[in-house]
Amino acid sequence: MNTWAIIVAAGKGERFGSMKQLELLSGKALTEWSLELFSRLVEDGLVEGIVLVVPPDGLGTYLPQEKVTNTPGGTSSTPSVHIVAGGDSRSASVRSGLAAVPERAEAVVVHDAARPLASPELAKSVINAVRNGASAAIPALEIVDTMKEVEGSKVLRTLDRTHYVTVQTPQAFRANVLRRAHESGHDTTDDATLVEMIGEDVVTVPGERNNIKVTTTDDLVRLNRLMGPEKTGPMSKLRIGNGFDMHRFGHRDSHLVLGGINIPHNKSLMGHSDADVLTHAVIDALLGAAGLGDIGHHFPDTDPLWSGADSIEMLRQVVEMLHNQSYHIVNIDVTAIAESPILSPYIVSIQSRLSEVTGGGINVKATSPEGMGALGNEEGIACLASALIVMVA
Repeated sequence: MNTWAIIVAAGKGERFGSMKQLELLSGKALTEWSLELFSRLVEDGLVEGIVLVVPPDGLGTYLPQEKVTNTPGGTSSTPSVHIVAGGDSRSASVRSGLAAVPERAEAVVVHDAARPLASPELAKSVINAVRNGASAAIPALEIVDTMKEVEGSKVLRTLDRTHYVTVQTPQAFRANVLRRAHESGHDTTDDATLVEMIGEDVVTVPGERNNIKVTTTDDLVRLNRLMGPEKTGPMSKLRIGNGFDMHRFGHRDSHLVLGGINIPHNKSLMGHSDADVLTHAVIDALLGAAGLGDIGHHFPDTDPLWSGADSIEMLRQVVEMLHNQSYHIVNIDVTAIAESPILSPYIVSIQSRLSEVTGGGINVKATSPEGMGALGNEEGIACLASALIVMVA
């Protein structure tokens, strides 16, 4: 049965904080793991070609050229890889991929790039189920935890978990069935749901516990732990750093700067640069993780060059230092401690701004000192930051 694979890697990574499909696991982008999985199946003769669905702005630079040598929409030599632009939803992205699958294809296997540890055996299992007559085959896992139906925080009832499973990708389909299912244009979390909606039967095969989907930065850390030193090798190493900074309020002003965002306030923070205390804590956490000293060493307040400097540009330089040392930023967590201003309306903007520069997952929190001490008396703002980085040779 002529079979093609679609790898869906077009997500924006909104919950992750960055484009997770480009995050590194043991020195390879998550998407590369899936690409290598199906390339192996091409070499084995089980799959004829691969369609890689990427964000519209990632067509030319999505993966290193040595990994995918074809031009956008074209075909490389062994294995055949087509790169196409995705849509605004997962289902729309699958439809874009499906449009690039040749009409001669009899079966299609769809896989999420966010599941980098799916095994060749699992992919073969769903493909073989379709070859043996199934319209669709999906990996499923038994639920081991007790299941409750809730409304808010209130438990409504306990469910009988024996009638439920969780499902994974890769999922395999008869090509004509999958095309017909997608004609509805509906958006669902997996393609099997669309197949169910047109009345076709879906069968399950045993899933894999290690086939973890990366949704948050915690998932990526978990995968790195799962791989372990014996699998990641000596050239891949996780490092953790902490940063702390505090600035006092000074001049009367209309705003202050936190995480590169101008925040309306009646006072600004005092400092040699723009006094962006939150970005300074992030800088110190990154430098500490890489063993590169601290912010005062690289940007001394005795140097007029940094007078009034944009702290985001300082952060950009630090990120470049880390990249030059073969470090990749996995995750940064920041806590701002302030009585005023109220920071919750600006958290998303701060996370987005920092993520643009670092390329890693960013989580920002804010807490109040409840009127205690200098911070509680609104004399200034303090920030704590932790950073997780990985060295990749």
